[in-house]
Amino acid sequence: MVSADDLLAPMARRARRLPGFPMLRRVVLPRVRQNTTFRAIARKLWASDVLPDGRGADLTAGNLLAGTGLEALPVAVFDLSGVPAESIQQVVDSIAELQLLTAGFRPVLVLPTPDFGCARCYGYPAELMPTAESADRVRFWQHVRRAYGTSVLYEVGPAGLSATQKSFLSVAPAPVAS
Repeated sequence: MVSADDLLAPMARRARRLPGFPMLRRVVLPRVRQNTTFRAIARKLWASDVLPDGRGADLTAGNLLAGTGLEALPVAVFDLSGVPAESIQQVVDSIAELQLLTAGFRPVLVLPTPDFGCARCYGYPAELMPTAESADRVRFWQHVRRAYGTSVLYEVGPAGLSATQKSFLSVAPAPVAS
């Protein structure tokens, strides 16, 4: 039986000899790799191993990190419903700092108030937490898990991220199987 590598190797050698291949590799390929639309299409077609059914594949890592491979980072959801409104910006700043230092996660913020400015300044996706008297909280968390392919959930307290949460984020949790 002939493997796919045996069939592709002669084709790759032939393609490298084509005129214009060096220019294609130097100029066109980097532009295609940076184009989010092409990357999203490629992930949906070939990278189904990131998440078995493609959930969360289009989730960005925000505007602090750039490069290839960000879609393979685990998704960390931060529940900020226990944080006072005046402290939310400081907590989001500390999350952004940890993300920049570790490059180990893609954050999703769950906010208690519809003030999405703190999430927008870093390019993070954000969700509005349903009110306490709403019966939709279970469905809300199911939606967040399904929509973003959540790997881990951090319940942030009034004082911000704890030392344990910060140390856990610094070692980048592995994605969990669904």
